[in-house]
Amino acid sequence: MRPVPGYDGYYVTNTGRVWSTRSKGRHAKPYLGGRWLKDHPNANGYTLVNLAPQRIFRSVHTLVALKAVP
Repeated sequence: MRPVPGYDGYYVTNTGRVWSTRSKGRHAKPYLGGRWLKDHPNANGYTLVNLAPQRIFRSVHTLVALKAVP
């Protein structure tokens, strides 16, 4: 598992699982160690995850590529 460049607190595996160490919501306590993010397929079949605080969906294959390609 390696950190995702440009997204602090997010890590991605070679298989496309995304791990978050960020807290959930403004008033929530931080996760104890983190959690796996749920992925959602879009209309074209690509798997997306929601990254905060930008609150944008990013494709998992893009996050894996960011990690792998220097």
